[in-house]
Amino acid sequence: MKTIRLILALGAIAAWLGCQPKPIDIEIEQGAPILTISSATTDKNTLVVSVGYSINSLKSLDDTTGGTPKIPAGMLLRNAVVTLSSSHNSRIDTLPLLMDGIYGSTELDLVENVPYTLNVFEEGKGLIGTATTTYFDAAELQTVLPGVKRTQADTSVRLALNWPRVNTDDYYFVSYFTTKQKRRYKPSPYAMAASLASFQPAQLFLFSAADARHGSITANLPLHCSGNDTLIVHVGKIDQAYFNYLTSYKKTGVLINQLTGEPINLPSNVMKGLGFFTLSVPARYQFFLNEY
Repeated sequence: MKTIRLILALGAIAAWLGCQPKPIDIEIEQGAPILTISSATTDKNTLVVSVGYSINSLKSLDDTTGGTPKIPAGMLLRNAVVTLSSSHNSRIDTLPLLMDGIYGSTELDLVENVPYTLNVFEEGKGLIGTATTTYFDAAELQTVLPGVKRTQADTSVRLALNWPRVNTDDYYFVSYFTTKQKRRYKPSPYAMAASLASFQPAQLFLFSAADARHGSITANLPLHCSGNDTLIVHVGKIDQAYFNYLTSYKKTGVLINQLTGEPINLPSNVMKGLGFFTLSVPARYQFFLNEY
């Protein structure tokens, strides 16, 4: 259950991260809530979507000192009908409710390079949100290899990558995280989806055809991890719209911009909403760094 809740990271949870503990009640009329959507795809059959409402920055939340803030019930859509469709065929898939605010399916049949539209209907309101994106399968890489340099004073880790046959309209992301997990650990689709949706800006790298030389992209990335960590790397092919979203996201430094930072407005492909709907299956790589 906890791993599924993490999928809210790019949607509903982002709204309350900027709120301070012990907020002061202010008598100001609240604005209308705005639909927020985020998604994660682990293969052509699996999609998990978080659907909720944003919360006004002046809304009073419970005191969260010493713990994780409680997401207000009004932010989570429990009675929505969430569907996925495409002009590629007449098939319409309904994503069942997995838990409050989370909808998903493991019975899809997504086709690469085909646009898909997500529609969200809420009981009594009709259509409240729609977003369209293109499905991409796992990106083809020729090289994915960590390098560990150990000295008496320090240990540094880098990741060598190479994409062959890069087209002029190709865009990619690379994200990573580390664990102390054992070799026998096999994550569930929902755990993988959670890790995809919760990557940190400092652990996110973006590339496009502009970075290619002679038709391929080569990179050697510095990583923030120890030489004894288990390294998990995700590499995905994405469209230009999601590339632009992640470029802005990376500039924030955190899930939402710090008060002292540059004002950043994240783009969205959700009609009259926030967040981003994407269908990009990442290639997943696992390395035990103490072996390098």
